[in-house]
Amino acid sequence: MARLQPPDREDHIAQCYFELGLACRRRRKFAEAIQHCEDSLDLQESLYGLSNPSTAKCHILLASIVGEIESYGVAMACFKRALAVIGVDSIGEDSSSEDEDTDHDTIAALAWNNIALLEKNHGMYGQALYYYKKSIQVYEREGCVAEAAIVYSNASLLLLKTGDHEKALQFIQKAITLKVESKEIGPLHLSTAITHNNHGLVLYEMERYEEALSSHGYAIEIRDKILGKSDKSTAQSYHDSARALKQMN
Repeated sequence: MARLQPPDREDHIAQCYFELGLACRRRRKFAEAIQHCEDSLDLQESLYGLSNPSTAKCHILLASIVGEIESYGVAMACFKRALAVIGVDSIGEDSSSEDEDTDHDTIAALAWNNIALLEKNHGMYGQALYYYKKSIQVYEREGCVAEAAIVYSNASLLLLKTGDHEKALQFIQKAITLKVESKEIGPLHLSTAITHNNHGLVLYEMERYEEALSSHGYAIEIRDKILGKSDKSTAQSYHDSARALKQMN
């Protein structure tokens, strides 16, 4: 017998809890974020069951929040539970699900991107790059342009931190190209502004100050138009631009 569609009201409430969890995480209100995430998870498991992309995404968000406030081991255990929901028994394994109605591979890619961030924050740069590359591989294979762009950008900052400036430059340039071409993001999106600014940071470390100034200028143009000059993100781009300009004089 086919599963009945969940009531719209309960589905909407579950999504609201999920969005609240995301918002609280951004504001670093981790206890509230965990509570909202668990509330969403309870509803989604009752509506969709355990092995469902919506449920898996909620597990991944919960694991990511735990990763910011708990030990490495506790966070990795949470990620293992999140991946088990989509049939991945070990952290580095590909999805084994044969369910064509759910996009388990892209859910795994989302998890790997978040695991990479956890590894990076604990100084495990080689492992972090491994998971970023796994995530990119899946997103590119599935045609998820916007998602691939975000992971390329994340990986470029990791490569910059490790001193691999040339590779960092390749990754950040790829991120810009994908974001500009993406229907979901495009050339005038705040996400694109972030990547332009990060591009400038990479170029600055390579002592290519004039090019860095240009990249920060693109970021300023977008942020100024959307956020205004008084926003702290716009101010940061102005600061980075002034730093590059100083090196040119």
